[in-house]
Amino acid sequence: MKKQQLFSTLILAFLLIINSKTYSQISEGGIPKSFETNTEKFEIDKLELEAPNLSELEKYDNFAEKNGENQRIGISLPVGISTENSGTWTVLTDGSKIWQLEITSKGAKALGLYYDRFSIPEGAKLFVYSGNKKQIIGAFTSKNNPLRQEFSNELILGETTIIEYNEPKNTSEKLELYINNVAYFYRGISNFDKNTNWTEPSESCEVNVNCSPAGDNWQDEKRGIARILLTENGSQYWCSGSLINNTSQDCKPYFLTAYHCSGGASASDHNQWVFYFNYESSSCTSPTSEPTYNSLVGCSVKSTSDINGGTDLQLLELNSTPPDNWNTYYNGWDRSTTAATSGVGIHHPAGSIKKISTYTNSLQTGTYTGALSNAHWKVYWTSNSNGWGVTEGGSSGSPIFNSNGLIVGTLTGGLSSCSEQSSPDYYGKMDKHWTYGNLSQYLDATNTQATSIQGKNTPCSTLPTTCTDLDVFGISTSTPIVYTVNAANGGGYVSGTNGYGDTKKANYFDHSLTPNNYLNSALFYFYTANYSVNSNIIFDVYDGSTGTPGTVLKTVSVPMSTIKNAVVNNDGELSVNFDNVYVPNDFFISFSCGLNMANGDTIAIISTTSGDVAPVAWEEYSGNWSSISSGWSLDIALAIFPKMCSNADEIAKTDDLPEIILFPNPTTGIVNIRGIDNFNNLQIFDMQGKQVVNIDNFTNSVNVNDLINGNYIVKIILPNAVITKKLVLIK
Repeated sequence: MKKQQLFSTLILAFLLIINSKTYSQISEGGIPKSFETNTEKFEIDKLELEAPNLSELEKYDNFAEKNGENQRIGISLPVGISTENSGTWTVLTDGSKIWQLEITSKGAKALGLYYDRFSIPEGAKLFVYSGNKKQIIGAFTSKNNPLRQEFSNELILGETTIIEYNEPKNTSEKLELYINNVAYFYRGISNFDKNTNWTEPSESCEVNVNCSPAGDNWQDEKRGIARILLTENGSQYWCSGSLINNTSQDCKPYFLTAYHCSGGASASDHNQWVFYFNYESSSCTSPTSEPTYNSLVGCSVKSTSDINGGTDLQLLELNSTPPDNWNTYYNGWDRSTTAATSGVGIHHPAGSIKKISTYTNSLQTGTYTGALSNAHWKVYWTSNSNGWGVTEGGSSGSPIFNSNGLIVGTLTGGLSSCSEQSSPDYYGKMDKHWTYGNLSQYLDATNTQATSIQGKNTPCSTLPTTCTDLDVFGISTSTPIVYTVNAANGGGYVSGTNGYGDTKKANYFDHSLTPNNYLNSALFYFYTANYSVNSNIIFDVYDGSTGTPGTVLKTVSVPMSTIKNAVVNNDGELSVNFDNVYVPNDFFISFSCGLNMANGDTIAIISTTSGDVAPVAWEEYSGNWSSISSGWSLDIALAIFPKMCSNADEIAKTDDLPEIILFPNPTTGIVNIRGIDNFNNLQIFDMQGKQVVNIDNFTNSVNVNDLINGNYIVKIILPNAVITKKLVLIK
């Protein structure tokens, strides 16, 4: 037991405000600030990197490809670039700043930036663009800050890339931008600088996925396919793969590809992989300018089966979920042993735009050289009215579909080419992947024993979802408080950072108190957040079926600056999105209070008064978990309020939720409602949780004159959502 004197701080203005609105995006768009000012005329720092010896690369590549290795398209040039040792800073008249650096490597078809540290301050923006300014990506903001430090950008065409950082006036956070590698792409990409028209790198016999009739019946399945720009041990390659559905139907961003697509890449490498969705021609004809696309960065490996003696499987989970407006599709699968009689393969040969290859003869069982015996489907492609597509380097990892539109295998390799269209290709079987890659743990986590499932559109469902904002222990009825630690014992807070070095604080949640199985988000009410270095606070969801924090189910990273802003401007309220993680058992939700923090940094959350509610607060100390009750003799709960939903589709996506406004607020008696023209029910609760108003028929104004002065929660129940708002009454 920790024996020390405790002091309590009463929190007078603690308001329970539950709002389900969350929003995230891959980049914000926009234009670099230098384009809008006269700073373009200023001379900026230029860094020229020595190009690699292409003749030596060609010799090595020829040898490697003859020995079955992937076709390399780029090589990393080690650098040590930061805003502190490179680039040009410009201070504008409004007090904002611009940092720019031009990077050139002669002869490159494209350049790629790879970061080992990437943290953008809140309000700041980062852009990357080509030397001729025809290609601009960004803005990257604090919303793009990765959970881990590694990050990368999609490749920038041409031999010159400019990186530009725009920082508002009075930005207190420190930018962390460290580029450790610049990728030099020397093949597999159209020569952007020297060709008037964009030309694709694939062979001429390939068939575009939107050709008719070849692609007519595959318009859903194609939306799940992505091109992968992968990096491994300082080299870059193209591969293909697909989003894949699971029996929870929760649109978790699982992505299926092949092990030989750099299955030996490190975790840091995987965090820098780039996935290109919707990279295709809009018609059957290949365009003369490069098509648009959507891209995201980073993944983690969930399951593998080596190509040597295995099935050549790699199941990934993307670090970001593709936004709904990308219109992606989570492809279904069939792990039965029955050979498909017809179908297609959809892929990105040589890293080119999306192509389709068809087969009309039954798949055959085959053995790929070095792989597990009889673990592959052998396919012979056939011609159609649009052409005779095959596969190439870069197609690896792509799926083959049966006539029902379900994935039955992933491409390992083969002999087909435009000059050998009658030669076979080999796809690792889904049923063998299931057994040797332990796919059931991820694609059938609910143990349905399904042998096949259909694909899934995004948003995951249009069905209404029931969500419950949990105050399962009556936390909001307790007097809110913060317990502090005597300075003689190191100071700090029981519910946060303290001199004892506690690393995490958590609440336990009894699953039997909710009928729902998906944790959409949680509200946290923080008391303080102070920092000298803007580190990330880690929020974890743990399985609690054993009574203590077990397997981590979900991890979310939030910058300290965001939490501090919540403390200063929003009564400490912070909503953390847990992306509808499946939580079928008791669970814990924690936040870090002593990990990756600079000396003197402090964070603490509000708690209940000891003895008011069930003692459900826990902490991690020296790597071990224990209840706060046993460590501090305080029976408390932390101000953490989960939102549990009945299925994995949040009631409504952020874009679909109406912006409801209550005004005037504070009100003297009449409150008006704007933003909706109907509701199922409206309820008002006082801060003790007692319902004081209940209205079933729609009205755009509510009379609360009969209520006493104070703070209230207004719950508005819509056909497909429940939205809650704070209301203050002052008569």
